[in-house]
Amino acid sequence: MVRHESGERSDGADELRWLDRLLQRWRIYKASRFIARGDRVLDIGCADGTLFSQLAWIEAGLGIDPNARDSVVRGIPIRRGHFPDDLAGEEGFQVVTALAVFEHVPLSEQAQFVVACRAALASGGRVVLTVPAPLVDHLISILQALRLLRGMETHEHWGFRPADTIPIFTEHGFEATLHRRFQLGLNHLFVFTAT
Repeated sequence: MVRHESGERSDGADELRWLDRLLQRWRIYKASRFIARGDRVLDIGCADGTLFSQLAWIEAGLGIDPNARDSVVRGIPIRRGHFPDDLAGEEGFQVVTALAVFEHVPLSEQAQFVVACRAALASGGRVVLTVPAPLVDHLISILQALRLLRGMETHEHWGFRPADTIPIFTEHGFEATLHRRFQLGLNHLFVFTAT
């Protein structure tokens, strides 16, 4: 079904540069405000499970990433696999996170991805995602050339525009709760609530 790859890959975690880690932690910090104690969290594109390491109040959940190593972070399983194909019937999450992931989903599969997020959520659950501005692709190329950033697989961004995020989610059973820019306007934070 939906095949995507997160820019925060665990198989190259040792290759991530300090700037990669800083940007990753910044995204997690922004998302953290929408994850409450007691929420069961599905982290799509979880890489090495950094979200679960950084947010110690998360006690239950699942991380899934096509480049992850099957492992456990603070008692939370990390699964190598594609969302939703390898979710194995898991559902009832209060929060689904997809940080620096949605832009990697091919345009023809984005509606399917959103529907799968809705199916994974408990009633009233939320999706928290970050999407970079298109200009970021050019900045990543420069920072990679300077060896300051390992960066994401920008060739997988499929020309996605952050402005398209709200319509695709609202068309498939979500209410847009928040849209805010951060990282000097180069990144977008979205929160959607299942209706």
